[in-house]
Amino acid sequence: MSQEGRCYDIFGPQLFLETGSNEVGTPGRTAYTLQSINSSGDKYNQGLYESGLSRHYAEKSLQVECGIKNSNEQDSYALIAHKGNVNINSEAGWIRVKGQNIVIDAADQLVLQGRRIRIGFEEEGRTSEVTINGEEVNINAKGGNIGDLLKTSNVFLAFQNSYVSDLVKGLSGLSGIV
Repeated sequence: MSQEGRCYDIFGPQLFLETGSNEVGTPGRTAYTLQSINSSGDKYNQGLYESGLSRHYAEKSLQVECGIKNSNEQDSYALIAHKGNVNINSEAGWIRVKGQNIVIDAADQLVLQGRRIRIGFEEEGRTSEVTINGEEVNINAKGGNIGDLLKTSNVFLAFQNSYVSDLVKGLSGLSGIV
């Protein structure tokens, strides 16, 4: 394919701008890319592609800072997707969100899923209150102190249709009994 519309502007040995490339890379044909490499060989680029993708790529850490002159009440960073999904992915690590107060606001459904879910600090006494508000709250538990409290833990299920089921249902404080 012809490259006659391709243009390079070189701003020194570590930075160049390319426009009008017909080469097709992973994101598609390039409208423009601004590319740089540091003395350690770490690459950074940003670009706009004919597919409509705008992309920032950093081989090492990428940091965004803003709002130093804003007041505490102002929004300093807004990430807006007018249509479609927003995906945040950490393939081999944690995703941390930290703030004085955090609100997760879903218009329809909020899903928390994981093999293990913990609410509150691990250290006893550091979480002072957990409040659950809802017109209908459903808990399915086959163990733990909530399972014992709801009489749905394995110890209660084992005696469910036995001659002593009424005696077992009257017991409390069974946490830790297998």
